[in-house]
Amino acid sequence: MRGISHKYNETVTAPKGKTFQNRIRVTTRVYPGSNTDTVLSQSRTCAQCGTGIMGRSDKRYCSDQCRYLANNAAKQQSQGERRVQQVNAALKRNRSILRQLSPQGKTTLPRQYLELAGFDFRYLTQIYRTQKENTYHLCYD
Repeated sequence: MRGISHKYNETVTAPKGKTFQNRIRVTTRVYPGSNTDTVLSQSRTCAQCGTGIMGRSDKRYCSDQCRYLANNAAKQQSQGERRVQQVNAALKRNRSILRQLSPQGKTTLPRQYLELAGFDFRYLTQIYRTQKENTYHLCYD
């Protein structure tokens, strides 16, 4: 007959002489005709750095830093995410050019000035046409 016993609490001395309860699950399996085998449930490893993980059973990373690094790496590999970042960078660049050429914010500028400054007319957030057939290109306004 096989039996399993669990030991959950173990007292560990922490820095500065304080003690705390370290919850390590130790599982002991006993099989007929074999020696007692002790298995630590800390066999899970961090998906980012490979160190052992303590805590919840569904925990995938050992720390917040590893979780951030893994999620950022996944975002960088995603083609859709890279495209969104490229478009956002172009919009920010256009907004910066508008801010430099028009410090008051409501100035009308000729298209040639914007083209010389490097404004990319493919990336806009809004195009506004007046009744007098004037066209305004806007970024984040």
